[in-house]
Amino acid sequence: MSRPQSAALKIAAVLWLVWGLVHTLAGVMTIIQPPAQGFAAIADAVDPALLAADYHPAVAAVLNQHGFNLLWIGLTTISGAVLVWRQNMTAIWVTALVGGLGSGLIARTGRQRRARWRTGIRLSTCRSVLRRASSL
Repeated sequence: MSRPQSAALKIAAVLWLVWGLVHTLAGVMTIIQPPAQGFAAIADAVDPALLAADYHPAVAAVLNQHGFNLLWIGLTTISGAVLVWRQNMTAIWVTALVGGLGSGLIARTGRQRRARWRTGIRLSTCRSVLRRASSL
């Protein structure tokens, strides 16, 4: 693998690592907080006073499921970032699928347009890295 290709994979690995850490932290924070604070953390543009309420236990369960999805997708992406750093070609695909599709599926709950845009950029970036890496 050439130096530019290796550097591109290392940059991608660092970006995936940061992305995974952010999502893992968000998952943990969503799970450990009561529902009102969990919603306030997710809907950060909304005044937290508007979300203060007594939520049904089923609502808390759905919020915890969302947090769990953030957590496992973040942890899987962190693992993938380590393997991408080691230039594992399969890990590039798996990390792109888990991170890109997972982010898109999680974000569908309220941020559809931004999620499509971010996922599209992430997948197009992965495609360009793969094209460069496959030209060996």
